[in-house]
Amino acid sequence: MDSSRTLIWLALLITTALLAGCATALAKNREQPRSLTLFAFNYTDRAILDITVDGMWLGSASAYTNGGTAMGPRPPRDRSTPHSVNVTWRVSGLYDMASDTYTRMPVEEKRATVPLKFPYPDDPKELILHLCPDGRVEAELIGRKDNAFDFRRIPIPEGHRRYGQR
Repeated sequence: MDSSRTLIWLALLITTALLAGCATALAKNREQPRSLTLFAFNYTDRAILDITVDGMWLGSASAYTNGGTAMGPRPPRDRSTPHSVNVTWRVSGLYDMASDTYTRMPVEEKRATVPLKFPYPDDPKELILHLCPDGRVEAELIGRKDNAFDFRRIPIPEGHRRYGQR
């Protein structure tokens, strides 16, 4: 009788420990912020291919316009200190607006550690990249109520407006 009672107590102890571990894991999972959406504005006259942010693929962005969206990394947990992201991209064909054509160019792979514009919004939902004409890349987080197109810094050139958003 004593051995069966010991086994029951041992089983209860193990079950309690397992349930406590599951509850802790669920609580930690709930604390994880949602992944950000990635978005890029290309202000250059070159096509930008295979953009990645912290190893997460965003896609491409045609000259002077914007790319699509993709799921990105999670926002920084500690939003009281500045953070950076690792960005890679490939610069490709040169766009001639007058003839509306791309000319093949050697593909150049680029890399940068890009600081996120600080301070961050309280409710970040999107990480926007700005691929600048001088080769710099800038990154910023925007909040859930913001529209990415309101953060475009250089307008699409007049002759190219039909190819991009706003």
